[in-house]
Amino acid sequence: MSEKDLQEITKTYEVVLKKLFESEKQKLTKYGWKFVSSEEKDGKIIAKYLVSPEILRKTKQKEVVENVGGLALAGLIIYGIFSYFFSGEPPKPFSKDETVEIMSQFSVADGFHYGLMNKIVSTRMHNPKSFKHIKTTYVVNRNAENYPETLTVTMVYQGTDDFNQPYVSTVTANIDMDGNIIEIVEQK
Repeated sequence: MSEKDLQEITKTYEVVLKKLFESEKQKLTKYGWKFVSSEEKDGKIIAKYLVSPEILRKTKQKEVVENVGGLALAGLIIYGIFSYFFSGEPPKPFSKDETVEIMSQFSVADGFHYGLMNKIVSTRMHNPKSFKHIKTTYVVNRNAENYPETLTVTMVYQGTDDFNQPYVSTVTANIDMDGNIIEIVEQK
């Protein structure tokens, strides 16, 4: 595959999460992504990669398998039961573009939502360097025409408070299809 067939992907990280950037960089290069460059600008690390569409698809498949695992089977069972009892037009399947649009909002290496993680780290944590992602789940909310409209993303993470004591917190947010946070629904 020639260099012109490769797709350029840009990922952004908070500077305080440099270790996270390094970890994800290692995982992506292991998956076959070609690291091009990174620069620090306005408190963020902007990393550029080149990747073939085939490797990008395989990476997203690995991420889905790693992050979802057995939940997929449970989701299919629940969907089957729901479909049996509630007839109506089934949801439209995601197109390839919708899938890429949704998956590009999440870290390939760790599964967190970039926008939500950046918002939490920059505005709600006492010690941003203590951020540790535990797990992230999301639900696709559809409009009246059954097309994806927003995501409800729930992220569980660990941090430390002012006294350096660890805590685990959960945050749920509504996010538009472009990755912008509409509102923080709940934080525990």
